[in-house]
Amino acid sequence: RASAPTAQARALEGGSGSVLTTPVVEGSILAVLGLGLDLSLSSPLVSRSWEDAAWAHFRLMADARAAAERAKHRKRQAQTSALYPHAVENVAEDMRFMPELERLAQLEPEDVFRALGESRVEKVRRCAAAPVHRAQRALVLGPEALAELILELADGLDAAAGSAEEPWFLRFAAHLSLYARTALKFPDLPREACDALLLAYARHLAEGRQVRLVAAYAALLPPEPRARTMIDLFKGLQSPSERRRALETALRWFPNDVPTMILDAVAELRAAPAVHTGDARLAERASQLGVKAADLLRLEALGWFDLAQEVAEVLGVELALDAKLEAVHAGNCLLRTIFLEDTAADDGGAGAGASAATMAAAQLLHRRYLAEVELDAAEHLSSALEADDWRIFLEAHEAFEAWRGVLSQCQAAHLAGADPFPADASEALKAAAEAARNAIFDVFKLSGGWLLPDPSRSASELAA
Repeated sequence: RASAPTAQARALEGGSGSVLTTPVVEGSILAVLGLGLDLSLSSPLVSRSWEDAAWAHFRLMADARAAAERAKHRKRQAQTSALYPHAVENVAEDMRFMPELERLAQLEPEDVFRALGESRVEKVRRCAAAPVHRAQRALVLGPEALAELILELADGLDAAAGSAEEPWFLRFAAHLSLYARTALKFPDLPREACDALLLAYARHLAEGRQVRLVAAYAALLPPEPRARTMIDLFKGLQSPSERRRALETALRWFPNDVPTMILDAVAELRAAPAVHTGDARLAERASQLGVKAADLLRLEALGWFDLAQEVAEVLGVELALDAKLEAVHAGNCLLRTIFLEDTAADDGGAGAGASAATMAAAQLLHRRYLAEVELDAAEHLSSALEADDWRIFLEAHEAFEAWRGVLSQCQAAHLAGADPFPADASEALKAAAEAARNAIFDVFKLSGGWLLPDPSRSASELAA
């Protein structure tokens, strides 16, 4: 120890600043073994990173405490017994270094982290403010410091939004809060801040379509934010494979909550379909089918019901949801919604008809989700009647369009000079007209169903 300072300084000065040269390595080792904190921190092996500088402080602090205890023990030996002649020489040497030993031994963890934050090395100072190093500091200092850090991270969510480091920040903060919740027995842990960090990460996963992971993190949240996260995820998924994966994980983590989540997601899409302008595949499919993209998005949302029933059966989970009934009910509501929206948006007055796109969407919805569904009329009377009334209405529209088609053909033949007018064409036109008239009369005779007031709609909308 007596020769260490000179050897340390000579070795470090002769190393020309290169980390891997033998003098620098030897000088750094001697500085640490000699408990020379300032000299250790001047070594490029130590000063190049926050972790190395922190290690040097704590290593020397621990070694100094051990050395101080040994010095006290030797002093007691020399005072109480002559059987330790070497103790006198050791005590004399210890006394020379006791002030430095005591200075190091009296360091507290908070002193170390304060020194790192005030380091002469700019890189070390900058790293001291990074979340990962603040977490290391908090884990060393104790639960109170960790709780304070979690509050700071939750407050910094808005500042991190949109930055290049946001994914890393969210992942780190969420798992730190998860560790604090599960591993620490700390009554004053800010649970709301922990939930905010987990919620932010779950939403980040949902935006990235990490459908297998979202449910795992959402399961750690309170019921309301859990439901909101999953509903938003369901609303954004159109691919059957993604929907299946999302349902599989959700049914494993919180099977009792899934039915309500699906019902709410379908209802919210019906009320306000969120169509992204960049969704070219949805727009292309809507164009091929002759329907609006928003209506196609809402229509395909009805597929959640049958898919949920199918996935639940595969997993052996009992689903508290009548998939067929809910699909029919949601289909009835959607038909009413798209017709009311279409007529309300039309400037032609109360007598204006529904657009071709709306009729195409209604026919598509009926074929996919209502035409082949059989409900128990006694148990589900209202939904069954409404679905049947919509069927009659749509069949009347098809009959009307068929009559118009035959009429157009006859008019074209007449303009082409067909004289006398073909008897078969006349009979076809008469039959089409009679079929359309009868179908329209069937609509006039409907007693309820699709004409029943929707509590969520105003009287003026129903009149239109």
